[in-house]
Parts: sequence; structure tokens; C-alpha cells
Amino acid sequence: RFIRFSNNLPFFERYYKSYVKYKDLIPDELPKANLFQYFGYFFWMKNENEISIKYFNDSLDIANASGDTKAIPRRYTNLGFLYETIGDLDKAEYFYLEGLEFGKKYNSQTILKLSYDAMGRLNLARNNIQKAIEYFKESLSFFDLHNIKNRCPLTVEYSGILGNNTSPRS
Repeated sequence: RFIRFSNNLPFFERYYKSYVKYKDLIPDELPKANLFQYFGYFFWMKNENEISIKYFNDSLDIANASGDTKAIPRRYTNLGFLYETIGDLDKAEYFYLEGLEFGKKYNSQTILKLSYDAMGRLNLARNNIQKAIEYFKESLSFFDLHNIKNRCPLTVEYSGILGNNTSPRS
């Protein structure tokens, strides 16, 4: 449980081998997929992107195979964001669009708001301002702005150019 609530890289490095050794004792696949998300995150913070990608992909595969459409809502956007930060914008777009498709198919507002926000950020990076605005507007339509300032700060930052349509979807 500690790994979930900590950004303590030295702690992670000290206990990583134990986590790997005993991960198969986790009886349910979803907690294992969640653990792999954290492994992916920590290796990303260490700039070991190939290992991070492997764990994020493993987590994605397990989460999708589980059939639980609500579990691990960042299953696509974490991979996309990693690719975005290493400059592979096409791969980032692929995972963000997969997230949008998944969110629409299973009517997951959490996955949709994360994916729309990610596509807005990606289009902003590509200097596609109008497209970015459209995606940010979609993302904002899922949020109550008073409750998200720390969750998606870029969306909130650009909300000023998007107007005042900040009511959450019902």
C-alpha cells in the first residue's frame, strides 16, 4: 500500500525487488495492474522510459482483460503522457484517442475527461490552438471547476480562453 501513496524514489528502489518477487501473491489481477501503474510511474520518474512503458502496457493489458471498465481510468492517458514527454507525439495521440474511444464505448466520464484534457494539451503542444480549445471545452464539460484545480491544472489554466461554460455534465 505504501507505494501507492508515496513519491519516495529511494524507498521504491529499496523495495522494488520485493514487490516484483511477491507480486504473484496478489490474488486479484486489478491490484496487480494498479501496482504496475505505480512501477511505470516510478521508472518514468527515473527516466527509464522503456521499463516504464513495459509496466504501463502490462497494466493496460491486465486492466482491459479484467473487463472492469471503471478500474484504472488513467490506463491510456499515462502511456500517452509518457510518450508525449519523450517527444513521440504520434504515439501519445494514439493512446489518448484509444482512451477517448474506450471512454465513449463504456460511458466512463473519468476516462473521457482525462482523455479530452490530454488531447487538448497535445494539440496545444502541436500549436493547433483551435483544436486544443475544442478538446479543453469537452474536458471542462465533465468538471466542476471548483473541485479540479489540482487535478487538471492545464485545463483550468486555459479555461479563461474557453469561456464560462463550467457546469458539470449530469
